[in-house]
Amino acid sequence: MSSSEDISERLAVVGMLVILTLAALLRLWGIDFGLPYANHPDESRFVMTAVKIIQTGDFNPGWFLQPTLYAYLSAGVLMIYFLLGVSQGVFTSVQDLFRPDYHFWGKIAYPGEFLVPRLLTALLGVLSIWAVYELGRRVFNRRVGLLAALLTALSYHHVSSSHFVTTDVPATFFVLVTVIYSWLVWKEGRTRWYILAGLFAGLTASTRYNAGLVVFPLFVAHFFRWFDHKVYALSAPFVAGVLACVAGFLAGTPYALFDLPNFLDGLAYEVGHHLN
Repeated sequence: MSSSEDISERLAVVGMLVILTLAALLRLWGIDFGLPYANHPDESRFVMTAVKIIQTGDFNPGWFLQPTLYAYLSAGVLMIYFLLGVSQGVFTSVQDLFRPDYHFWGKIAYPGEFLVPRLLTALLGVLSIWAVYELGRRVFNRRVGLLAALLTALSYHHVSSSHFVTTDVPATFFVLVTVIYSWLVWKEGRTRWYILAGLFAGLTASTRYNAGLVVFPLFVAHFFRWFDHKVYALSAPFVAGVLACVAGFLAGTPYALFDLPNFLDGLAYEVGHHLN
């Protein structure tokens, strides 16, 4: 690496640190908006499903109008929140979750069950900025990556969506990572890129059904790989990527198999909803 390239890389690192800091501040500022009331209709669905999972140990949400990965991720951060509450003497049982009269983080009746998953959304929002930079850097150059990251960091819709326990921002993050690995499939064709692209495509679909269309960049990348390098259309890496996609979806929405009738009913409703 030349001296000028080294300096350019260091400036890009500094620039990204500044952009990520700005993105984090914008996404954390006002993150408690509306609380103790849930202003977004989808927030209560995810939070109450996560609380139910913790309190009952039943991972079947019983509804599939949306896939379940983000409900599981919300349950994961709420478990950490519960353990922190136990260490401070706030909680003694998981049944204490969603109790309106507790004191935590110096505030009275503060609904941490909403705030903590919101922080997870904000974190994925910030990571999305990094993913935008990586995509721009790989496809074009560092300057394009930095500009794209800055514009995304300042995007009003992305900032506002990062304040809620909804799937918009998480799905965006998974979409971006899928596209990065799909690009690497075209450029390098390594088996691990096929597997990672497929895995993240499956996780994307398990976050938001219609975002699962991001699997097509993997197919397109494989087509160009086949066209440019004459690899087999059904090569082992491609098959591994497809299987990883299925595995990723089922990892986030396992009851698509174990509660198939309810899953198909929920999926049918969503398909009809988007087509009408």
